[in-house]
Formats: sequence, C-alpha cells, structure tokens
Amino acid sequence: MSKKVLIIGDTIIDKDVYLQAIGLSLESPTMKTSYCGESVSYGGAANVAKYASYFGLDITFVSCMPSGNASIFSTQNNLTMVNLDDKIENTKIRYYIDHGNEKYKYLQVNNTNKKICDYDVDLDMDSYDIIAFSDYRSGVISEKIISESIASTATTFGASQVSSHQSNFNMYQDMDYLICNEHESTYFSRRENVIITKGSNGCTLNNKDYQGLVVKDPKNIIGAGDCFYAAYLAYEDLDIANDVARAYIEGNLSRHVK
Repeated sequence: MSKKVLIIGDTIIDKDVYLQAIGLSLESPTMKTSYCGESVSYGGAANVAKYASYFGLDITFVSCMPSGNASIFSTQNNLTMVNLDDKIENTKIRYYIDHGNEKYKYLQVNNTNKKICDYDVDLDMDSYDIIAFSDYRSGVISEKIISESIASTATTFGASQVSSHQSNFNMYQDMDYLICNEHESTYFSRRENVIITKGSNGCTLNNKDYQGLVVKDPKNIIGAGDCFYAAYLAYEDLDIANDVARAYIEGNLSRHVK
C-alpha cells in the first residue's frame, strides 16, 4: 500500500511567454518583439504534489487556485485536490526573448496574495503517514494549520522559501524534519533532522554529507528543489533524492516515475 501524504502549500501558476527579437523602436531605445507562443505550468507546492504523485504516493493536496486550474490539476494520478479558495491566483509571468540560438529571460512579473487567510482544513490529520508543508508565503499556511499537523500522528516536514521574505522557520521548529537551502538554514539554530540542500554539492542531514551527482547536459534547473523534496517524501533516501533531482535537470525523470 502506498504512503498517504498530505501536502499543504501555495500554488504558483507559472506562465512563460515566448518572444522573438526583431529590432529597436525608432522612437525610443525599446526592444521590439514578435509573439511566438506561451505555456502554463504549476509551480510552488503544486510542483511538490505533482512529482510526489509521480513517485507513487497517495497524495491529498491542499492549496488555493482558480477552479479551472484546480479541475485540470486534479486529473493527476494518485492525487486528490482540496481547493480552499478559488478566488486566489498566484502567478509568475516570465517573458523570454529569442535572439539567434539563445533565449533570454527579459522580464518577470509576480502577482501573489500577501495576506494570511486562516483557512480551516477539514481533514483527519491522523489518517496520513506524512504531512508536508511547502510554504511560498502566499497565504495558505497559517499557524493554526501547522499546530494541528504537529499534534497529529503523522511525520511532519516543513519547507519555507525565504527568498525576498523574512524567515518564518520559527513556525516550523517543532516539525519532525525541516528542508531548506544553505541560505535559509542561517535563519534558525536547529540542526537535528534538518535537510540542507546545496545544489550541485548535494545535501546534508544530521552532519552527514550526501554527495551531489554530476549532471550531463542540463535541460532545466527550475523546480529541481521541489522534485528533490517530493523524491525524499517518496523514498526517504537522500542518495535517491539526489539522483532524482539529477534526472529532472537532465530531462530524464521518466525513469523514476512509477
């Protein structure tokens, strides 16, 4: 029987717009482009939930997103979507410009919710093997939800993106495990059961190093951390999680999908 995992966190809807450089405006030093196309994908906590379902876990995903996006996302295998608020849409729109054989990210526009919404999650927390948080600081996760999870019988994991935000790792200090990168780890003193990711240098847990793996011909690094997180939830083995992250970056993730 696959592990039952509850993933709670903020969905970021990533929209990539692709443009072709065609010159400069005659009136001002403004680049002119032509439209080539666009794509939409699910980032943030939705990335963790998606990949965890790929690795064979029985996922319940609690988040917020427009109902149309939720209905599409919930078609993932092994995944049940609990949409707390269909009025909230967190988006990142990235504009890429092709010039010759190169592609450059020209502009990124972020539009995310800034307030904590204090939702009630009407689920039996004790029915899950694992409860994992993926906090992108867009309002889904409250101290109440965290405390209810800690009080459950599930093994709890906390991951919070500091980025341009102040650290809120104090909210997660009583989780069984914390997952963070080296920069985020400087915001708290706890070191027991803290998985610190180090990019190409692998990761550490309880003073043990798990070596990174050589990546050949990298295709994409965006979302590799989310994929690593999902892999550890599935396999509870950091060497395997490192290998999964390498496969993701190389575009060979299918060899790990169940």
